[in-house]
Amino acid sequence: MKNIKKLFLLLSIISVTISCSKDDGPIKGCMDPLAANYNSAAEESDGSCQYSLVGNWYFSKYVVNSQNALVLFKDGDVWLDVTSSNTYDLWGELISTGEFLSSKGTLATSGANKSTLTLSNNDGSVSTFTITQINGSSVSFNGTNYGDNEDITIVKL
Repeated sequence: MKNIKKLFLLLSIISVTISCSKDDGPIKGCMDPLAANYNSAAEESDGSCQYSLVGNWYFSKYVVNSQNALVLFKDGDVWLDVTSSNTYDLWGELISTGEFLSSKGTLATSGANKSTLTLSNNDGSVSTFTITQINGSSVSFNGTNYGDNEDITIVKL
C-alpha cells in the first residue's frame, strides 16, 4: 500500500511539472485569411502565406515604357482571367478602333518564393515578370513583354 501511495505522489509531481513546463511560444503561420494556406490558429505571422492567381482580375496599373497604357483601352479596362488549369486570357477593348485585344496562354510561377511569373502565350512568345508584391486581393509585377518594359498591378474582382 505504501508503494502505491508513493507511486501516486510521484505521478502527481510529474503531472504538475509537465503542466507547468515552459510554453513553446506563439503559434506561427500564415495569418492572412485570403491566402491559400491560411492558419486560423496562428498568433504570429511567419511570412509563409501563399496566394493563388486563379480568378478574375482587372488592371489598376499598366505602365508600358514609362507611359500609362490604360488610357488606350475603353474605360481604362484591361482584364486578366486565370483558370484553375493555369490558362489565362488577357483582354481589353482599344478606344481607337473598338477592337478587342486578347492574349491567351498558360501561366506559371517559379523561383524563390514563387516570385517569377511566366506567361507563355499561345502564339509562342514567352514573357517573364518579377512579382514585387502579392496578397489575396492584388498582385504587382514588372518585366519585359515583346521588348517593352511593363509595370503592372492587378486587383482581384
